[in-house]
Formats: sequence, C-alpha cells, structure tokens
Amino acid sequence: MQKRLLKSVAALAAGAALAFGAGRAVAQPSEPPPAAAVAPNVPLAALPPATSFPPGILPPGAMGPQGVAPPGYDPSGGIFGRVPPQGEFFLERAWTNFEYLLWDMRDGPAPALAVQGVPGGGADPNFPGAIVLFGGPIRWDLSNGARVTAGTWLPGSTRVGIEGSGTILEVKPLTRGRDAGILGGPLLGTPFINELTGNIDSLLASDVGVPGRIEASAKTQIYAVDLNLVVNTYRRMFLSANIYGGFRHFQLNEEIYLQFNSAGNPSGTFLGLADAGPIALEDRFQTQNVFYGGQLGFQFQYRYKRWTLDGDNRLGMGVMTRVLDVNGFTNSNGVRAVGGLFAQTTNIGTRSDNEFAVIPQLTGRLGYQLTRCVRMTAGFDFMYVTSVLRPGDQIDPVVNPTLVPLRPEFGQPLGTARPAQRFVPTDFWAHGVSFGFHLRY
Repeated sequence: MQKRLLKSVAALAAGAALAFGAGRAVAQPSEPPPAAAVAPNVPLAALPPATSFPPGILPPGAMGPQGVAPPGYDPSGGIFGRVPPQGEFFLERAWTNFEYLLWDMRDGPAPALAVQGVPGGGADPNFPGAIVLFGGPIRWDLSNGARVTAGTWLPGSTRVGIEGSGTILEVKPLTRGRDAGILGGPLLGTPFINELTGNIDSLLASDVGVPGRIEASAKTQIYAVDLNLVVNTYRRMFLSANIYGGFRHFQLNEEIYLQFNSAGNPSGTFLGLADAGPIALEDRFQTQNVFYGGQLGFQFQYRYKRWTLDGDNRLGMGVMTRVLDVNGFTNSNGVRAVGGLFAQTTNIGTRSDNEFAVIPQLTGRLGYQLTRCVRMTAGFDFMYVTSVLRPGDQIDPVVNPTLVPLRPEFGQPLGTARPAQRFVPTDFWAHGVSFGFHLRY
C-alpha cells in the first residue's frame, strides 16, 4: 500500500511539472500574437473619401480612390464630359493679371486748322492746290496702354471676394507743322468763316517775303480705376461664372493747340495799327471728362483642356463732370493782346457741368494655361461713353474779324460776338486688343 501511495505522488508531481513547462512556453515573447490582434486587410478604396480640400492645393483633375473633387468641381459640370489632366486648373486663393493694350479711339472732330495755301486763294482748303495739314477730322494712331487686375477671395470663403483694376493709355500726341522758306513760300495759314461777309477768309502765318511757321497739335489720354465685390454664382470643372458690383472711375483728357510764329507780320497790322512783326499767336482748347459712379458686371470662364475662354461685361452708371478751358493770345514786338483766332474775349474762360453718363465695356479673352499658376491670353476690348466734351467740337469756325488783333478790321464796331461760347457734348468709344500674363495662387 505504501508503494502505491508513492507511485501516485510521483505521477502527480510529473503532471504538475509538465503543466508548468507548458505555461512558460505560451508566455514566451518570440511567439506570434493571437490572430485577433492583427488589423483586417481592408482595401484602400473602401475607406471613406475626403470631403473637403483647401483652395489652391488640389487640382480638380486629381481624383484618386481616396479623393473627390472640391465642391463644385465635379466632372458633371463638363460641357463635353472630359476631365482635364492633373495640374491644369485649381481653385485659386488670389489672382493677378498684367495686360498690354493696343487701342484705337474715335476720331477727334476739328475744323481745318493748318493749311498750305496758294497765292490768290489764301489758306482756303477748297481752293485748287491747297493742302490741309491738320484738322477735319483728327485721326489718331493706335495708343499703347496697360491694365493691371488683382483680386482675392475673402478669408474663409471661395465664393465672395474683392477685385480691383487700373487701366491707363499713353498721352497720345498728334502734331503737324510746316515752315515757310526764307522767301516766305509756301503760304501758310488758318481758314475761318468771316462773320461780316459769310465767306471763307484766312489768317496767315507766312506769305510771300514773310517767312513763318504754323503748327497744330492735339493730345488725348484715357485712364480708369475699378473696385468691385465679386460673388461666384456657378462653379464646375469646366465653367464658372461671377457677378460683381462696385465703384468705377473714368477720365478722358484732350487738347487742341494752334500756334503761329512769324519773322514778320503777314497781315501788316496789330491792334488796328500798322505793324511789321515779328508775331506769335496761340489758341488752346482743353477738355476734361471725369466720371464717378457705380458698376455692375458679369464674368465667365470656360475651360477646355489647357484652353480658356473668358468674358467680362460691365456697365457703369454715374455722374460725368465735363470741363472746358479756352485760352488764346497774340504777341507782337513784346506786346500781348488777349485772343488769337478761334479763342477770343467772347469765348475765353473755363466752363463746366455735371451730366448723367453710362459706360458699358465688353472684354473677351482666349487663353492658354502654361502651368497650374500661369496663363497667357489675347483678347479684345470695346468701351463706349455716352456724354463727353471733345475740344474740336468747341471751336466755332465763324469769327468776327474786328475781334482778331492781327486783322485790319480790329476794333471797328461791326458784327456780333463771334466766335461764340460752345459747350457741345458727344459720345466716345475706344476699342483694341490686349495681350496678358495671368497668375493664380
């Protein structure tokens, strides 16, 4: 019995030893973890897609298994159903445009101011052999200019932003002058309608034996400034549209100038007395048109692959301040008299008024996207202004010779107060091409 008891104790001890060894083997760190601790192998495409992207980071074409286009840039907006390659377009934070302008403007009205005449016909432009050097009308050459535009979406928004632009054209001069030879030929002068006779008459800058110079010139310049609040109303990958409203400033400055400089006095009189010169004469007509008003506009951009088509239509409405300044004088032997030819005591001075005006402007551009941020464009602009003063319209061609210091009739109590004061408004337009460099950030 004692032997059986010892055998039972030995069996229990061996079992306990085996159980202890097995427990230590399970606890070894070299063993692999339980299968329940391994993450399940889920396909990446099954993960929930991102729902928003910061503007200026993701190109609309960058759509992978884990991404979607930014709101409004889904492919359903494509007119032809095509998705542009990655990197062509993206939702910008801010933008800046630099454009070179080459514009043509409406001809300037003006009578014939400088004429090369013939003996016996004076400076009558209708006389056979006469040549009009300046005037009737003034045909401007193309003007160079620039336009700069900058805008940004407001903080926290990709739908509401501000945009400003500035446009300026060069001061465009047009000058025609002619000198008579040492013997006084050719005959140079300015025609006018003699108020006493009703016929075409002349005031001469040179004549046979009296050399002189005649010069006539004109200048024009445009500049404008805009500041607008922009609201995006539609945005898809291929098409976007904005409306905007704000402030517009526009200014048109012009001038016409006539000058005589003669070694003698072709008329032979000054202030009603005999005079042999030398003489100098000047007429100057200046106009300034300044517009301040509100503005409404509509913009759109269509994108196809790397090509873009932009349109910008705006309408400004407000007050046009119109200013006319007329001056003239005649010199002989150091004595200055008020009045030249078309500028006399009857119309010299400054006048102004305020008038409601409308300025519509249309712009179209074709562009090519060089990189995500850089685009080159070529476009066309047309601008119309309803009510401006232009200097040539303010020149009264009818002159009473008794008011002209160089005429023999000067000082006689004849005729009426001509040239008369004129304040004649008209419309104006300008159009031309643009070449631009556009940046998006």
